[in-house]
Amino acid sequence: MDALAALIADVAPGCDAGHEARILMGAINGIGLLTAISPTKQNRAGAVETLALHVEGLIARGGSA
Repeated sequence: MDALAALIADVAPGCDAGHEARILMGAINGIGLLTAISPTKQNRAGAVETLALHVEGLIARGGSA
């Protein structure tokens, strides 16, 4: 978790990196469960898109609330 928070702090210095790391890990865990239970191409594509959108949004706003 600390490594992820450090990475987030680098790409979005204005954010609460620890909080954002916990959000991202929760999303990864939840989406991972979905794709493990039902590993369809649609679910895998949706998982990648969801994570990418979250990270892109975080970077775009520079981490500001």
